[in-house]
Amino acid sequence: MKLKQTKVATLAATLITFGSLVGGAKGAVTINIWEDGADVRAQASGTLDIIGLSFLSNSPFPDDFRIDPTDPEILFFGPGDVYSGLGFSLTFGTGGFNATGTTSGDHFGFESNNLLVPTGFVSGGSIFSEGVFSGTDLATLGVNVGTFDYTLPNTDTISVVIGSAPSPAAVPEPSSALLLGLGLLGFVSHRKRAS
Repeated sequence: MKLKQTKVATLAATLITFGSLVGGAKGAVTINIWEDGADVRAQASGTLDIIGLSFLSNSPFPDDFRIDPTDPEILFFGPGDVYSGLGFSLTFGTGGFNATGTTSGDHFGFESNNLLVPTGFVSGGSIFSEGVFSGTDLATLGVNVGTFDYTLPNTDTISVVIGSAPSPAAVPEPSSALLLGLGLLGFVSHRKRAS
């Protein structure tokens, strides 16, 4: 009976360890917009859940980088799938529509009620897009420095961070690696004891 309880306890500890590392994360995309010399650059990265949005159409549009702080709109534009149901109204400046930028990476972005994702995008998937407006600055584009958060109906977020470049890629913190190691160690030692 004690061996059975030990197996259950070890299995539970292992599942809790793995669950704390991979489970429960909600999707979020961050769009950073910053000045880089004589240009304004943008980068979108993260994961996004599109459950709860309604498929509207497939966008056949050409590649460009668009921004309209009063709509609000940020689009790393190009062919992709368009979903409706956002209802975003928070503006991030007083500038007008500008579609003179170039883009690379995933076609992604939002415009008040609509969301653009890559063609065939799977909910929960990753997004990575980059854009640049050459020979301009944030003031000329009419955007306000700050952080502007937009919440999707499913509670995922798109955060627009204006005035700072994205942080380098995150390195797993030591405590997560320690938990994973302890969980694996417990599992392996239990397997050795059982055999």
